Parts: sequence; C-alpha cells; structure tokens
Amino acid sequence: MRNAWALFEGLLPTRRRIVGAVVAHNADGTSTIQIAGGFFRARGQDVAIGQQAEVEGGAVVRQAPTLTTVNIEV
Repeated sequence: MRNAWALFEGLLPTRRRIVGAVVAHNADGTSTIQIAGGFFRARGQDVAIGQQAEVEGGAVVRQAPTLTTVNIEV
C-alpha cells in the first residue's frame, strides 16, 4: 500500500498552468504572453490579443476568464 503523501502527489497536476494576457501573435505561430514577472512565448494563437490565456506545457490551451479586481478596506 502506498503512503498518504504518494497518494496526495498523485492528485496534483503534472504540468504547470499559467494564466497571462496575450500581447502579440508572432510570425512563427507563437503568442507573446504577459505575466506579473515579464513576458514569454507560448505555442499557438487560438486566443485573441488582449484576452487572457491559459498556457500549459508551453502551449496556449484556451481562453481564460478576465476577472475584475475588487479592493476591500478593513
């Protein structure tokens, strides 16, 4: 029988998913994605410029919802 930690690790995704804004479509079929730490390129151009994209394994997977920011005073 596997231990509890190994079972937990099996629930985690194997690929990292990043959400960022598409700022450009490049001639080589990639998109330039902007995240808080800078820019990177991902394969695919399925999401329009100005929209949020989910990137998994270095490829644009689908459009992500654009969420609004809410400021709460305490």
